[in-house]
Amino acid sequence: MDKTIQNIKAIALLVCFTLSLGSAAFAQKPQSSVNKRKFLTDAEVVYEFEQMLKQTSDACDKMWLGNFIASASVGAGDTEKAKTYALSMLTQVGTISPDCDAGQSIHIGNLVLGHIALGEGNIA
Repeated sequence: MDKTIQNIKAIALLVCFTLSLGSAAFAQKPQSSVNKRKFLTDAEVVYEFEQMLKQTSDACDKMWLGNFIASASVGAGDTEKAKTYALSMLTQVGTISPDCDAGQSIHIGNLVLGHIALGEGNIA
């Protein structure tokens, strides 16, 4: 696994945490005097990951980036983009190498689609 994927996986934890708490949790969190880092908005995360996606040809990288874009798109309020990426990742799972941890794509894809469905009031 190359360094890019390791970095992406580390960022994924932040994206998943953001999705579970909502963006407002980060926007309202006071900055400590020690930590002056700027948190990216969900829309900025989507943009950055989409730029990375355009630059890679590796199937594993594309799968992970697609998962993160889907998750961050929910937080950014772009449910159509989130749904598109989630469905794309779920349909590609069977073609991805087992080394890529396709199970994570299944998990994230279904979480994103479930989140969107609940937001639309589709609980059946």
